[in-house]
Amino acid sequence: MLEVQQYEDRVYTTQELCDILRRGVDPEALAAWPLVALPEYVIAVARAEALTYPDVLDEAQRRRRGLRTEWGMLVVDLRWMPDDPAGWTLDVQVFLAEDPCLELTHLRRAPGETVEIFLSDLAKSVIEYGPAASAMERLRGIGVSLADNDETGQAFALFGCDLPGRNLDFAALGGLLSAWLLQADVEGTLRAVREPAVLLSVTEESRLPIIRAVLH
Repeated sequence: MLEVQQYEDRVYTTQELCDILRRGVDPEALAAWPLVALPEYVIAVARAEALTYPDVLDEAQRRRRGLRTEWGMLVVDLRWMPDDPAGWTLDVQVFLAEDPCLELTHLRRAPGETVEIFLSDLAKSVIEYGPAASAMERLRGIGVSLADNDETGQAFALFGCDLPGRNLDFAALGGLLSAWLLQADVEGTLRAVREPAVLLSVTEESRLPIIRAVLH
């Protein structure tokens, strides 16, 4: 019987992460991944929201199979849903190590106003429509697509499910996720979107979640 390699809970390079993905994301392969906690700032936001939505904190504190990188972490959450026709559900998420607000001074309308956007929201739009779009089409071909989300610190989320007659192709999934992540170039994107020229390209018509506030 072959011994399954267990991965340490440490910081991996993007290339190491992609190499691990290529080895598979089926239940047996994921069992070798460490169980990780989401970034503390994500849990802190959930703790504040728990006053209104109690289940939010439990979900944020739930450990998931994931690998850490210098820019954050990749989480692959594969769960068996015995009472759901879908069977397996798959969530692939990238959480940033930090999610600062970036200033959009050119969009100010009045003195004392601040206009900002979270790094994750700007990076998310670039990743979705950037060079990785073609790799995303290949993922859609096996039933995995971008998920609508507004979770704290999340640069992107993918979702798939194992439907009758359209099973998740675990044999292909790891390789396609690896190719998509390489093309998405999360680390390069996080650097690029901080550049003044990129920030100046954000307009009201961009339909991005811009935050406006007036300082008193």
